Amino acid sequence: MGCGASSPAQIFGLIEQGEVAKLRSEIRAKPTIASAAVNHLGDTALHWAAWKDPKEDASCLQAILDAPNIELNAVNRAGFTPLHLAMTYGREAAARALLRAGARIDIQEPAGQTPLHFAAERNYDSCIKAAIDCAVDPAKTVNVENKLKQTPLHTAALKGHADSVGVLVDGGAEIDSQTSDGRTALHEASEAGHINVVKLLLKKGANSQIETKDGKLPVNLANAAGHKQIAEELGDAPKEEDIVRGKVTIAGGGGCVADNDQEGLLPANDLIKDNVQELMDTTWRNVTTRDRAFQAVADKFEVVQVLQNSNKELWSAYCAMREIISCQYVEQLKDIKTATEKWDASMLEKRQMNVNEFFLFHGTRPSSAKDICNNGFRVDLSGSNKGSLYGPGIYCAESSAKADEYARDDKEGLYMGLYAMLLCRVVLGNPVVSAEDTPDVAELSRQLQSADKHSILGDREAVKNTFREFVVREASQAYPAYVIIYRRKM
Repeated sequence: MGCGASSPAQIFGLIEQGEVAKLRSEIRAKPTIASAAVNHLGDTALHWAAWKDPKEDASCLQAILDAPNIELNAVNRAGFTPLHLAMTYGREAAARALLRAGARIDIQEPAGQTPLHFAAERNYDSCIKAAIDCAVDPAKTVNVENKLKQTPLHTAALKGHADSVGVLVDGGAEIDSQTSDGRTALHEASEAGHINVVKLLLKKGANSQIETKDGKLPVNLANAAGHKQIAEELGDAPKEEDIVRGKVTIAGGGGCVADNDQEGLLPANDLIKDNVQELMDTTWRNVTTRDRAFQAVADKFEVVQVLQNSNKELWSAYCAMREIISCQYVEQLKDIKTATEKWDASMLEKRQMNVNEFFLFHGTRPSSAKDICNNGFRVDLSGSNKGSLYGPGIYCAESSAKADEYARDDKEGLYMGLYAMLLCRVVLGNPVVSAEDTPDVAELSRQLQSADKHSILGDREAVKNTFREFVVREASQAYPAYVIIYRRKM
C-alpha cells in the first residue's frame, strides 16, 4: 500500500484486514477519503467497519469515526444504517462505538425494522445491553417500535429468545405493550410455543388477561396452536384427552414436550411402525453403489421394531440450530422423496419447511443407534464405516436402499442378526449442490464457510443414476428421531 489510498476499495480492504495503523495513516494523508468511500452496495466505510472489522475492540470502526465529515446514520441501498449492520451481525463493540458517537436507534429500514429489532430477532442480548448502557433514556430506547408497533420485546418473545427477553424487560421494556392488533409479548410467545419465554414473562409480571383487538387472550392462542402445556401455565385446566395425547407427542420426532415426560428410547405405536415400513418401501430402489461392497440388494426390508427417541438435550441443541438457520433466506427444496403426504400427516411436530427440514435415513448398527440417540452424532467418526466422498459429516439419504448400504448387524445381544437405520430430522438450510463424479472436497468446504450455506447435496442420481446423499457437518443439524430395527429379506 502506498502512502495514500487511491480508491475506496483500498480503504475497505484495510478495514477487512484489521489494519488499524495503515487505515489511520491513510486518513491522515487524505482526511476526506473515509467519508467519500462508497461501494456498489451503497455501503460507506462506516457501514463496512460496522460488521467487517475483525478487531474485537472495533478499532477500525473507531478510526473511521474519528475521520471528518462521517455520516453516522447514512443508509446503504438496502436502507440499512451502520448500526443496523452492527446489530444484525451481533457486533457489540461496534454497536457501542456507534451509539456513543450518537447513532440513532429508531431508524427503520424499508421493511420497518430498527437496529434493536434485528438484535432481538437474532438473540444478540449483548448488543441489546449495549443500547441500554449507551442510552440517555433506556426505557425509550428499548420500547422503540417498528412499523407494526412491535417493540423488540415482541420480536424476542416471538422467536423464543429468553436471554434477550430478560435483558429487555430488566432494561425497561413495557412488558404489556401492545402492537397495532393488540398483541403483547405474552401473546407472541404463547402462540409460537415458547414455554420458557412464557414462564419468564409471567414471572416478570406480564398480564395474561389482556385481549387482542379480536378478543383473544394468550391462553386462547396457545390452545388454538395446540400448545397445551403453555395453556396450563396460563391457567387453563388440562383435559383428560390432552393428558393421554401428551404421552405420544414424542412420536412427532421431537424431544420431550413436558417436564415430566420420560426420556430415552421408547417403543413407537403400531401406526408409526406401519408408516415407517411404508416409507422404507416407497423409497427403496433396486440400485447398488460401491458402498454396498458387493452385497446383494435386499428385495424387501421388514421392520421389526421402531423406537422413538426422546432426548431433551439433543432436541434443544437441534432446535437452537434450526432457529439460527431460520435467520437466513432459504430456497425451498421440493423433491425430497421422504417428504410424503402420509408421513407428514402422522407427525405431531410438523416439519419447518422454511429451513428445508426433512426426515432422512442414516444407516448404522443397532448398538450404535442407541449410542447416537443417547449422545448425538460424532462428526469426527465420519468415514469409519464407509467412505466419505464429500468430506467429514453426517451422511443421510432419502432412499432406504442407500441407507442400508451403511447399515450393519449386531453379532450378539438382543438384536443379533438384525440391521438398523435412524430416521432423523435434518435441517438442510441452503445446500451446496455437487454433481461431480469426483467432488472437490476442499472447494465444498470453502463454500460451506459462507454464512448462507449449511449442507451438501451430493447428486449421484444425476451423475451415476444412483442416489442423492445429504451431508451436514454440524452434529446439531440432525436429530435422531427414530431407530428402525429391521431385517433384510431376499
